[in-house]
Amino acid sequence: MKKLLIALLMTGVLVLTGCGGLNSALMEDEAYEDVEEDVDEEEDVDVDATNDEDADHDYSDDAEIMRFTVEDLDGNEYLLGDLISDNKVTMINYWGTFCGPCIQEMPDLADLERKYKDQGFEIIGLTCDIVYPGGRFDEEALIDAQEIVAELDVDYPVVVATDELNEYINSDYIPVTFFVDSHGEQIGDELVGSHSRSEWEETIRDLLD
Repeated sequence: MKKLLIALLMTGVLVLTGCGGLNSALMEDEAYEDVEEDVDEEEDVDVDATNDEDADHDYSDDAEIMRFTVEDLDGNEYLLGDLISDNKVTMINYWGTFCGPCIQEMPDLADLERKYKDQGFEIIGLTCDIVYPGGRFDEEALIDAQEIVAELDVDYPVVVATDELNEYINSDYIPVTFFVDSHGEQIGDELVGSHSRSEWEETIRDLLD
C-alpha cells in the first residue's frame, strides 16, 4: 500500500511543481484540531533549537542555521553545522511527506548528491511536517518519511525540522530549496518548487565552480 501511495504521489501530480506549506497541510488534517487543543495539556517533545555547549564545534560566529539541533529519522541528534561545515556547497531541501512534487524529485536529488559528493557537495532534506506548531511530534508522519526515504533509496541526510526551524525557514510553499557554504551563509538564490534533474545539475555545477 505504501509503495502504491508513493507511486501515486510521484506520478499523479506531474503538472505541479510544489504544494502549500506546513500550515495549510495541517489545517486540512482533521486530527490537527485535537493536537492543537491538547498541546498544552501534555509534556511536549523537546525539539527546540539549542546552542549545544558540549558540541565538538563552536558555530557562534557562523550563520544561525548552523546552531539548530535536529534529529534524523532514526532519532540521532546533530547540530546542522556538523552536517554543513565540511561541505563546499550544501543544498537544503525543505520538503513534506504530503507533497507529491517533493517526493517526485527526490530520486534525482539522491543521484546528484552521489555524483557530486566528492566535489564537496551535500544535500540535507528538512522534513517540515513531523513536528507540529507548538512542538507536538507526529509519529505517523515520521513513519511516512522513513518509508519514502527507504523506497526511493535516498541516502543523503534527511532530518526533522523542529518547530523553531520551521519558523526560521518560514515558507508558505514547498519544496523550497536554498544553498549554503561551509559557514551556513546562503549562496545563490532560494528556489521555490520542484525542478528537473538537468536544472538542478546546472545549478549545482555553477555553485561548485
